[in-house]
Amino acid sequence: PGSTYGGGGAGGGNSDGGRGAIGGIIIYYTTTGPIPTTPTISSTPATCSANGSSIVTNYNGALTYTFDPTGPTIDNNGQINGMTTGTTYTVTTTSGTCSPAASAPFSIESQLPTPDAPTITSVAAACNADGTSAISNYSAGLTYTFTPAGPSVSGNGDVSGMVTGTSYTVTAANNTCTSTASVSFSNDAQLLTTPTVVSLPATCTGEGSSTISNYNAAYSYTFDPAGPTATTGGAITGMVAGTTYTVEASVGNCPALVSIQFSNEAQLLSPDVPTIATLPATCSAEGSNTISNYDGALTYTFDPTGPTATTGGTITGMVTGTSYTVTADNGACSSLASAAFSNEAQLLSPDVPTVATLPATCSAEGSNTISNYDGALTYTFDPTGPAATGGTITGMVTGTSYTVTAANGACSSLASAAFSNEAQLLSPDVPTIATLPATCAAVGSSTISNYDGALTYTFDPTGPSATTGGAITGMVTGTSYTVTADNGACSSMASAAFSNAPKLQAPGIPVVATTAPTCISAGSSAVSNYNASLIYDFSPTGPTVIAGGAITGMVTGTSYTLTANNGDCTSATGAVFVNLPMLTGSVCDSTVSVGGLTDAQTQIKLFPNPAVNEVSINLSNIYEDVALLQVTNCQGQVVYTQTAGTYSSIIKLNTSSYASGMYIINIRFTNGTEAKGRLVKQ
Repeated sequence: PGSTYGGGGAGGGNSDGGRGAIGGIIIYYTTTGPIPTTPTISSTPATCSANGSSIVTNYNGALTYTFDPTGPTIDNNGQINGMTTGTTYTVTTTSGTCSPAASAPFSIESQLPTPDAPTITSVAAACNADGTSAISNYSAGLTYTFTPAGPSVSGNGDVSGMVTGTSYTVTAANNTCTSTASVSFSNDAQLLTTPTVVSLPATCTGEGSSTISNYNAAYSYTFDPAGPTATTGGAITGMVAGTTYTVEASVGNCPALVSIQFSNEAQLLSPDVPTIATLPATCSAEGSNTISNYDGALTYTFDPTGPTATTGGTITGMVTGTSYTVTADNGACSSLASAAFSNEAQLLSPDVPTVATLPATCSAEGSNTISNYDGALTYTFDPTGPAATGGTITGMVTGTSYTVTAANGACSSLASAAFSNEAQLLSPDVPTIATLPATCAAVGSSTISNYDGALTYTFDPTGPSATTGGAITGMVTGTSYTVTADNGACSSMASAAFSNAPKLQAPGIPVVATTAPTCISAGSSAVSNYNASLIYDFSPTGPTVIAGGAITGMVTGTSYTLTANNGDCTSATGAVFVNLPMLTGSVCDSTVSVGGLTDAQTQIKLFPNPAVNEVSINLSNIYEDVALLQVTNCQGQVVYTQTAGTYSSIIKLNTSSYASGMYIINIRFTNGTEAKGRLVKQ
């Protein structure tokens, strides 16, 4: 009590010792640099030319790096310098008062060991031995490589396989590193060597020759017997062919060395040049050649190859026109080539004339032509008489057999195959046509009047044929034809054009239309297919046909027939027709009676009667509806029907389509009564 508590000025006590409010503490941390991180180390192994190295891969220049043990430093790239090879280090980073854990331990390797450069000891050449070389610091654990390649090292360091006078260097390697190259070294050749003489055999153009193949300009060469000398390069001159020599080489104080014996052969002998005798070509054979100085012991070679020389020197196998030379060979040497020679081609004989024969035709005799005719050749016929112009043979006698040869001034061909001209073929006579005119009963007809059963007749256009005797069938009337005759080889000229006229046309049968009589006139008749150009004949005679076809002069009740004539033909007889007399009596009464009705007011009338196009039925006095109205003709056929309808005082019927004649009108009313009347249709 009485104490003052406060926290951060948040509360306070009062004068009577009361307790102040509980205060809260807030701690704020403020950083002034980056937060340190554990260094990551990357180490590079040592090489043959440098120690290993280490680098901080997450290096941050704002941090402080401390090494344990001390000594190394780090540059701005994170590279660690000042490390002692083989020593293990760790490194930590610091920023302010904070440090993380130390890095993993690391170290660097020492530079890999490299062998020392080989040291070469050389021994100079002697009179009887080449110089030698050895590696004085030789180590069996190393590998030695020579440049250029070839030499090798023995177990004691001696170098073998060197070429005298060649300069070498060598390196040593320990499987990891290779030394620098040694100084250049070489082995001198032996001071003096025995002369080696190479002799070339004699040829067909010169004697043999000899050369000191291991010639050394520093040596002195002495020949035995004396005479020859050794020129620069080792060639030996001044030798006598067939003489045996030795040569001695000397230099300085070395004992002289003597070669083995050697000599030069004499030049080889060559055969004489072949002499060629040429025969010219003839008309029957090509040219030929012979070796006139032929020697059976020699071999003859031709250029180009192909021919051979037979016993006696005759040359076979030559290609005509090809130029050849030939050499003779004795097994050691060949002669010079002969003069060029060739075989002429056999003189060209003309081809055998090829004669093309055209057979005789119906218009000309046969003919012959030399199909391989050549204007530069001369043609000779056997027997004589014909001549060839441009290949066409003229002057031949029909039926005579000929042959012909061709000559070019040097050679003549063989004779052609035999040929002749055939006589012209015979043609049939032109067909003669006899034509009969048409009648009212039949079409016209045609016949070949000079018909020959051995001939074939061809019609144009096709269709007809000629029967035995010459009658022609199958013609279309009105079509114009020609005909030729053929004997199997030739056809005649075409006949004159001919045709069959159609059958004469008879007029059509007259058709008579008869009009029935009426209550005011008798019946009448007319020719319905009337033609003003025809003549009409009645049986019995009396009536005539006037313009339009109406028939006048008929006797009522008399039956007639009628024919028509066009001046050539008469038609068949038409049907019998008759004019009936005018109607009379009750049939002409137009009043229709109504069954069961007696009052005058029930009567109905037809008007007009006779009617033409229309009739009216007057029902004005009948007050009943019509149940059925039918119109029938005289044969009882119903031609009109009207069923029940409403009452009308006038019923009109269209009669324009009715045939002329008498009709019965039947009417039935709704009250059951009926009425009938007669109607005449004009």
